[in-house]
Amino acid sequence: MPAPLPQTRASKFHMQATGRCKGKVVLFLLLVSGCSHPRPSAGTISLQSSQPHSASRVSALPPAQPTQIPLAVYKREAGEHPSSAAAQYRYARALVKNGSVSQGVRLLEKAARLNPQYAPALDALANYYKIIARPDLEVAVLQRLASLPQSSAVHLLRLADIYLQLQWVEAAQPLLQKAAAIKPGSQKLAQLQALTFYYENKNRQAVKTLQTALAQHPGSPALVTQLAQYLTVINHNADAISLLRSALNSRPQNPSITLLLCYYLLQLQQPAANAEALQRLQALKAANVHSAALYCRLGAAYQASGNISAAIAAYTKAADKDPGYEDTLLALGRLLARSPATSAKGVQLVKQYEKAQKNGLAYGKALETMRQHQNSAAPHLQMAAWYKRLDELPLAALEYQRALAIQPGNSAARHSLQQLMHRMGELHP
Repeated sequence: MPAPLPQTRASKFHMQATGRCKGKVVLFLLLVSGCSHPRPSAGTISLQSSQPHSASRVSALPPAQPTQIPLAVYKREAGEHPSSAAAQYRYARALVKNGSVSQGVRLLEKAARLNPQYAPALDALANYYKIIARPDLEVAVLQRLASLPQSSAVHLLRLADIYLQLQWVEAAQPLLQKAAAIKPGSQKLAQLQALTFYYENKNRQAVKTLQTALAQHPGSPALVTQLAQYLTVINHNADAISLLRSALNSRPQNPSITLLLCYYLLQLQQPAANAEALQRLQALKAANVHSAALYCRLGAAYQASGNISAAIAAYTKAADKDPGYEDTLLALGRLLARSPATSAKGVQLVKQYEKAQKNGLAYGKALETMRQHQNSAAPHLQMAAWYKRLDELPLAALEYQRALAIQPGNSAARHSLQQLMHRMGELHP
């Protein structure tokens, strides 16, 4: 397996709470009602962050009916046609638009039960589960959508995306092949194919895949940053830096590109590179970027320039925002340990970091074992235990489900899954 890319899950092990994003139900309301919403910046693939979606795709609803049609009309239609998935779906949409999200979602689930192949209801459900960060429920719906005769590349790629986040490479590959036949030029397809090559230690193929995609989608921050990372995996660091600098010519102060460039510049440990990184990071801060990543990089840049007090201040801000971000606690702890007045605090932070790293290494070993034995139930059960420790309960549920698909007679796993689902039911928004 290649060296891990910056900011792996293991490096953040148990150092930050896995919270639910605030306002997700409000976002679902905006999406199904056709309102616009801010698009998140392109970045690494994550189960916890949604990729940009148009309102029409998220709700997957047919063209809107005239707004003057009263809610009672849809309610009456649903009552007169209780076995019609389409009628229940239209009423569900009207309810959501009127703010009754929970009732609308229950009707979407009813529509999906009435007709397990009714794609509009399934698509709306999948996107709702994505918004509320329930990949376990989302996967179940996406699997049904992927099995439809006219399956969408969007659904296939989203399901493959989740599988690859869990590093279920073998399960993702057929989905990627099917999506490639439907939408061969997709940027998302190229990203996921490259990630598959990375997991298989075929790094040059990953680089070639992304280079081809970048030629088709020039300037894409997601492609640029992913390609730059894979270039460093094959020790083409100078090419990675050149790529990132070139991308910033057309997208000045793009946060994801700038932060990655500064990360690599600081690794050079050269005065000119350190000065460039510090200048770029200060400009990014002036542009109102205040993430843990920014302050972590600023801390490193100030430290490299000899401004220790500024480095401590920056690392402290990074730790306040996300104590598990890369080696923030280690760097801060070591700097604080230099002064008698803060030595005790510094030693404490270093020990906290070392404990997290020890857990992270064990987690990474379990993940590697699962990746090498994807068709064995035991490694998936081990990963379920890790996700429970991380308080990532939906991911734990997915691992239990995968283990049971391999070993249906495992009563202990089934009991653990039932307990977990009950617990998540209590936590459901």
